[in-house]
Amino acid sequence: MGNWIKSIADLTIGKVNIETFENIDGPVCFEEAVVFRHNQGAIAKMRLREVYGRMKCKAREFCKVDMEKIKSDKEVRMTLLLRTVSRSFKNETTVMRIFEEECAKVENCRFMAVKSENLTFCDQVRVLSETDILATPHGAQMTNMIFMERPGSLMEFYPTGWKEMAGGGQYVFRWLADWAGMRHQGSWWDDGGSACNGTSPKLECFASFKDRQIGHDAAYFSQWANKVILEMKENKRNASVALHSVPAQATRSCQCN
Repeated sequence: MGNWIKSIADLTIGKVNIETFENIDGPVCFEEAVVFRHNQGAIAKMRLREVYGRMKCKAREFCKVDMEKIKSDKEVRMTLLLRTVSRSFKNETTVMRIFEEECAKVENCRFMAVKSENLTFCDQVRVLSETDILATPHGAQMTNMIFMERPGSLMEFYPTGWKEMAGGGQYVFRWLADWAGMRHQGSWWDDGGSACNGTSPKLECFASFKDRQIGHDAAYFSQWANKVILEMKENKRNASVALHSVPAQATRSCQCN
């Protein structure tokens, strides 16, 4: 992984030297370590887009994803990325049906539901590379949005209590969407039930509900999905028109140098 990591680090913060320990056999132990955390806030937005684009391009190259075929497809591709147990939907079948039915109402819309736990790394790269609209509960699987084509759309869902108790960190995927050039299309917070009994300290209260399941609002989900699907369809139509007005040599796929 050394060369790949070095290429990303060079692109992000300039020339760096990375020790890969290639000439050392067995484990390497450290008595002390200094950890450097580079704040993304100091990086210009265009540089961030370039960094995330490089990671996406490298991952697609590694997983042999045929982007020419994907880009030639005129469908609006919607993916419901499900979780198991923590922050899963209470009624998966109903939620799947809502989004599938809204997609079916729009010509050339394709719906797919998958569970992140069942996917290998390359499966995840392929699924998200083929996704225009990602609907998923808040969680680490949302990081895979960086494999989507820009500007993909995100729809995020939370359990009861998150809006009141989780703090600013719950918005991390809004920030990531902006850094990676995606559109965060809003969030839905489940307001069903009590977050805690009202006497527990805040941290204990949050710990008691942070991994609860998520309910649904059929009418709201339907209207929300319809709006996002139609917007994506219009964006893809406009992008197709713009693409045909650009010289062929300017539309080549990225090169992952």
